[in-house]
Amino acid sequence: MFVCSLLAGMTQCKQDKLRALGIIGAAPPGRFVPQCTMDGNYQSVQCMDGYCWCVDIKGRALPGTRAKGQVNCGKVG
Repeated sequence: MFVCSLLAGMTQCKQDKLRALGIIGAAPPGRFVPQCTMDGNYQSVQCMDGYCWCVDIKGRALPGTRAKGQVNCGKVG
């Protein structure tokens, strides 16, 4: 019950991040942890294991944006 009320006041990105980190606050190797902006939205660039990609406002990966290293999401769409 406590977890549900805690999540209710959070943005989707912060909820997803909390779920990925789990109870101990550290994601196991290989688990993606989304990065959120200060206001709780998804950062437009998400990265894991040396690859980065652009996401929409709901955190969904934009097709064709995954690349090794940094990507420029300002030129997408």
